[in-house]
Amino acid sequence: MLLGGGYVSNTITSSNSFLVWQVRGTDYNTTDGTCIRDYIHVSDLVDAHVKAMVKAKSQQVGIYNVGTGKGAPFCLSLKPPPCFW
Repeated sequence: MLLGGGYVSNTITSSNSFLVWQVRGTDYNTTDGTCIRDYIHVSDLVDAHVKAMVKAKSQQVGIYNVGTGKGAPFCLSLKPPPCFW
């Protein structure tokens, strides 16, 4: 799970402590003004692909939602938030 210190946030915060992130689109009606995103872990995405391949049928299209249904504002999804306005 990405929220609360996942791989992306750890990479961002450890990559360069002097890095200033510029976020475009900070006028949304959310707590930090950024858009809502529904993040999943890469292993969950891999699992979803495997399950979709098992369920796949020839000449038919399948559409699957892999999200958790629990979105979070972009900057608040990364802990600590690396966003500066």
